[in-house]
Amino acid sequence: MINFTNYIFFYKREIKKIGIKKITRFLLVGIVNAISGYTVIILFYSFLNFHFYLANFIGYLFGLIISFILNRNFVFKAKGKIKGQFQKFIFSFFLSYFLNIFVFYICSEFTNLNYYLALLIASCFYSACFFILCNFFTFKKNLVKPFN
Repeated sequence: MINFTNYIFFYKREIKKIGIKKITRFLLVGIVNAISGYTVIILFYSFLNFHFYLANFIGYLFGLIISFILNRNFVFKAKGKIKGQFQKFIFSFFLSYFLNIFVFYICSEFTNLNYYLALLIASCFYSACFFILCNFFTFKKNLVKPFN
């Protein structure tokens, strides 16, 4: 039998190690990203008369670039090669996005949840997955081991 209490304490320890400040900064970047991306979509669609799909693509691309810059410099304070980190960032984004779509599909089609509630649940999975991937994969700190 699995002892869930051990898992709860494990995750509490891991969250403390990661830091509430880093998680808060990640969420703030998400808000800035959403606002800036939607602003670009509205600007291109409503004021510049771009086709909606093109405006949407440009807005998401802009948001993705802003997200990378802010996450790299403000949230994770990463050093190293930008090109490799950006490639990992794109991979992490798509993996998180596909998880989002999968969770949304399960919630909306199999459990008959309201689409808005399913979207909220899927967004939580997306955010958690994206944070974990960014923290432990994309912007992972390379620890230098001292010589003994």
